Parts: sequence; structure tokens; C-alpha cells
Amino acid sequence: MIFATSACSKLDTRIFGKKFGGETEVEDSETEDFESTDEESTGGTQDDSENSTDISTKDDIDSDNKNTNTGDIFTDSTDISELRLYFKEAMKYRNQSSYLISEYYLNKIKDDYLVLQDHIFYYMAESLRLQEKYDQAEEYYLKLIKNYPDSIWTETASLGYADMFYIREDYITAENEYEHFQTAFPHSSYIPYCLFQLATCQEMNGKKDLAFENYKEIWLNYPLNEYSEIAWENLNKLAEDSSIEPFIPTANQVYNRGKIFFSIYHYYSALDEFNRILQEDYLNYLSLELHSKTLFKIGMCYFRLRDYNQAKYYLTLSYEKYPSGSVADDSLYYMGMALTSLNMNDDAISYYQKLLKLFPSSNFSDDALYRIGRIYSLRGDFINAASYFKRVSTDYPYGDKLPDALWELGLIQYRSDDYSSAKITFSNYASSYKGTSLEEKGLLWQAKCYQKLGDNNKAAELYKKIIDLNSYSYYTFASREMLEEMNEEVQIKKINTLLNPENPRIAGIIPDIYAILEEDSYIEGSEINHIDKAIELLKLGFFDSASLETEAGSSEFEENPARTLEIATLFLKSNDYSNSINIIGKNLKQLKSGLNEPYTDYLYYLYYPYGYKEIVQKYSSQYKLDDPLFTLAVIRQESNFVPDAVSYAGAQGLMQIMPSTGEGIAKQIGISNYNVNILLDPEINIRMGTFYLRQQLDNFSQNKFYCLGAYNGG
Repeated sequence: MIFATSACSKLDTRIFGKKFGGETEVEDSETEDFESTDEESTGGTQDDSENSTDISTKDDIDSDNKNTNTGDIFTDSTDISELRLYFKEAMKYRNQSSYLISEYYLNKIKDDYLVLQDHIFYYMAESLRLQEKYDQAEEYYLKLIKNYPDSIWTETASLGYADMFYIREDYITAENEYEHFQTAFPHSSYIPYCLFQLATCQEMNGKKDLAFENYKEIWLNYPLNEYSEIAWENLNKLAEDSSIEPFIPTANQVYNRGKIFFSIYHYYSALDEFNRILQEDYLNYLSLELHSKTLFKIGMCYFRLRDYNQAKYYLTLSYEKYPSGSVADDSLYYMGMALTSLNMNDDAISYYQKLLKLFPSSNFSDDALYRIGRIYSLRGDFINAASYFKRVSTDYPYGDKLPDALWELGLIQYRSDDYSSAKITFSNYASSYKGTSLEEKGLLWQAKCYQKLGDNNKAAELYKKIIDLNSYSYYTFASREMLEEMNEEVQIKKINTLLNPENPRIAGIIPDIYAILEEDSYIEGSEINHIDKAIELLKLGFFDSASLETEAGSSEFEENPARTLEIATLFLKSNDYSNSINIIGKNLKQLKSGLNEPYTDYLYYLYYPYGYKEIVQKYSSQYKLDDPLFTLAVIRQESNFVPDAVSYAGAQGLMQIMPSTGEGIAKQIGISNYNVNILLDPEINIRMGTFYLRQQLDNFSQNKFYCLGAYNGG
């Protein structure tokens, strides 16, 4: 059972298609990174020939061993084109499970292809391991670890190195290496696997008490991992076969396990754990604090599952059990939320007011004021609503509900024709959130107030200010419309379309950004960094590895605007649209002030990438959406181009489709054998999402605003 954990690192999640708690399918590609193969899947694979002689000592491959033509390749030259060709060939044969031939090509370039030498060492080690050449595999793992401590492969290589000793039944050395891995990579998602292997070695080495503790840690801290239940079984076996006392988890330990399930949205599993605590074995010894917290968590599970009656019941019990406990204010707040969802708004207000009276310093106090204001606002009682929204700004000026409260207050004042007050509120709103979309929102409504007050000059000044921010947002174009209605001349600077990354001549326009990607360039020298490796991998077409190298090296250059554009470009070219958006968004203000044309135009193509272009165009056309950019906008807003995004409510994938909605869509468009995992497949998700957009457009007379509201609700 070597290295076959589902709880893989981000590296293997994105390259090998493994996913925490399960596996996902990945698209095959002739040049893309490859799926790893564990010991079970290879069945103890030998060399592709019957003779397992190390091919590195041979000049060629006996054609009788494998019906594969390796081509006429000159092996003496170290020309970069040949190095790249050999690497691609090695990866191609690895993908075909022809590890002997893969090893052959890697051997040819391991000393000359320095920019990717750590990758070569890693794949050499893996190819040798999968041929059961464990001594040689160990050698290459060690070379990688010692020579490239910051490699993206060092973590997996370190674990592979420990595995080599385990396979050869050197449990003492294996134990030491697993302990070293645990120390070196404490936050690795391989830790559950490492702990399991470590515990197994400790059993073999007669350290059953230490093994017991490590099995216990797996069960307690990694409940969703595949080794959790096996660890539980081994705990019981150890207790039966030795003098170790049986493991009976404490109520606190069960509670913490439930919290872990809750934090990853597994509410039913969390309920199972929390309900265990309320059984007689624990109930008689529970402290008031833990009893109250357990009831609260049960209530919150039901709240997240939208069973508001059950949520109300348990949240009430939680508060009544310990009115001065640590979750008393939380219970009161979510009681109000549950009651609002049950249309029991007067009762909700009473709970919010109770929270404000008893816990004025609670983190939920500003939320409670805001929620009361919203209830009154929806009733049309704008006087009471405004008073509560004002209290948010006066009583909790640093609370996270301040922007919402200011917006609601300004809107009430505007709709009540109190434009002077609304103008001040929106001005405060805009000035409080400079550099964000909230500033534009505040400026727009401040301008509307000036128009209502008859000061068109001031209104026009504010509309122009919004346009000059060059955000190309909704507020930019709304401001243009307002100015046109006022017969004011206005121009929105057009983005230079020649700066589209898909323009084949873009390297000539911004050569300092694209020179690094020129085919005939090659990085040499002793100071090879992650960005150098990313560039080389892009030229080979290994997009996932290129993205990981870019991410590993991006922090070195984020203070430099030009290098930030280079890094975002590398992410874009690696099809890692999310990281392209994130790195531009994180540095947007600095980039806008620190860059000149044409770079200021180019950054928008990185910030609003045309991801999954062929798929988006295909299904936007199939379901007759007027503009594929409409689909693209939904993807960017819903998931930020993260294909395996999952919301707390359970919406999944690029277009954030709820599983129940997905099931209905699947029936309508003829997808058989529907299961929730297919929502993480980009093409299927986009197909379903565009179909659902078309449905909502038809439901709301082609009104895109209503369509998007309905889409978000579904």
C-alpha cells in the first residue's frame, strides 16, 4: 500500500487528478503531465522486457522487448531541441506505462537538461520504482532532495524515499524517514499517509505504543481520509493483541472530529459525531460549555442544510443550556436567522434585540442591527429601518456590516426623496472604500443625488471621475449612459485589442513580457529558478507543472509591476486562469499606478481571461446565448475559473451548479449515470451551466438581470 493516498498535495491534485477524499478524472493529453500509478495499479510492474537489466547501461532497446519504434535520434548532441524531444518522449512512454523506455530517454538528458533536472530526477525515481528497481530509485530520490531542496517535487520525493526503505522491509530506517517527512512537511496533505506508514513501521519495530498514538492521530484529525477507518481498526487490534488500553475517545475529541466534518461541509457526518456526544455514555459527564457547544453545532448543521425548524430547536436548546456560555451570542444570532427564514420576523427581531442587550460587544452585534434594519426595510417601515442602519455606523464603525448598512441607509434616503442626506451617506460610502468597486458604487449614487438636487455640473464631474478610474466595470458604462442623457461628451478609453494574448504578433508589441516565451530561447546557468523552469515547461506543453513552478516562484517578483505581468502571463499560458486573476487583483492598484501603456491595457486581458474558450463558445452557441462573454462573466463571478470550486452551500464547479439542479439538468440534456463528481468536469459543468442560463433567459423574457438573479438562486 505504497503512496496511494487520496489526500494528496495540491501538486498531485492538479497533475495526477487525485482529490482529497476521492479521485477525479483528468483529460488525457499527449504533452500534458501524467497520472501517477500506484503499486496496486501496476501490479508490481517489472521492466517491459523479461530481462530487467538496467537500460542505462545499454546503447539501445532490444526491439523484441517492446513493439515500439523509438525513432532515429542522435544521442551525442545536447542541442536544446533534442533535449526537449527526449523529455517529451520520456513522458509519453511514462504515460503509456512503458517505464523502461521512459527511463532510457531520461538517462540521455539527466546531466545536460539542467533547467529541468529536478523534474528528470523525480521521473527517473518514479520510473525505477515502478520497475521495482528500488536501490536506483532511492538514489534519484536522494539526488533530488539534496540538490533541489526547493523543488516542487521535494515533498513527494521525500515521501517516496521513505517508501523505498519500507518496501525493502528496512522498517527502522523507514520509520526515521517518515518522522523526518512529518517534521519537514508538517502541513502536507500527505501527512495522513505518512502517519499510517510510520505507525505500521513502529508496529514492526515493536513500538506499539507509538503506533497506537499515530493511528489515533489519523482517526482524530483526518476523519475524511481513506486511512481513518483503517486506523480505527488497527487501534482496536492493538488493544486486543497487547497490553495497551482500548481507545475510547473523549467527548472533546469527538466534538473536534465533528468540527472538522463541519468545516468541509460534510454536515451529515458532522451530525453523526455531535449526536454521539449526546448519548448516555458521554451525556452524564458533559460540562455545560461542551453540551451547549454541541447543541449549537447540531443546530448549525441543520441551518446549513436549510432545515430551519430543527435548527431553531437545537439553537434554542444551546442557549438555554448555558446562557453565559461562549456560543450564547452565536445561538441568539442564528436563532434570529432561522426565524427569518421561517417568516417569523417579529420573533427574529426579539432574538436580535436580546443579543444586543446581553452581548453588546459580540462579533454579531453589528449583524443583528443590520438584520433588524433589513426586516423593517422589507416591510416598508423605512423610518425604523434607517434608525437601525444608522446605529451600525455609529455603534460599530469598524464592523464588517458597515458597507451594507451605509448602502441600505443611502438607498432609503434616496427613495424617500431626502437627496441631501443620501448624498452625504453615499459620499461617506465612497470615501470609506477607495480603490474598490464600492467607491464607484458610492460615486454613482452620489452623482444621482446631485442630479435630483439640480446640480448637473457636479453630477457630471462625478460620472467622469468614475470613468477616469478605468475599471471598465458596470459603473463605468452606467456613468457613460448618464452623461449621454445629459448631452455631455464622453469617451471611454478603448482597450487595445492588439494586446490580446491570442494575437500571434503580441511578442512584437510587448517583447519584454513575451521574449521569455520565445521558442528559441533557453535558460542556462547555475542560478535556475522556478520561473525559468515554468517557462521551459510551457514550451514543452506541460501546463500544470508550469503553473506550479510559477506559483512557487511568484512571491519573488510581486513587488515589481513588470515581473508581475510576466508571472500572470505564465499562469495564463499555463491555463491557470484563476491564479492569473488573483495575482493581478492582489496588485491591481499598484499595477495601475506603476505601469504605462500598453501594459495598462494588457493587464485587463490577464484580469479577465478568456478561459476554456473552445468549450464556452461551443455550448454558448449550442444553447443560443447571444454572446459567449455572458457565459464567461458567469464563470468568472461564480468560481473565479477554479474548476473544482465548491461553495459552503454545495454548489460545484466552474459555473457553481447545485447537485440537485445538476441532476435535473442532466436528465434534460441526456447525461446518463449522473453523479455529483461530474460537476467538477469543466466541459460538463459549462454544458450544464449554459443550458441553465438559456432556461432562465426563456423564463424571464430574455431579461439578463432577472436571469442572473434566478441563476444565482438555483
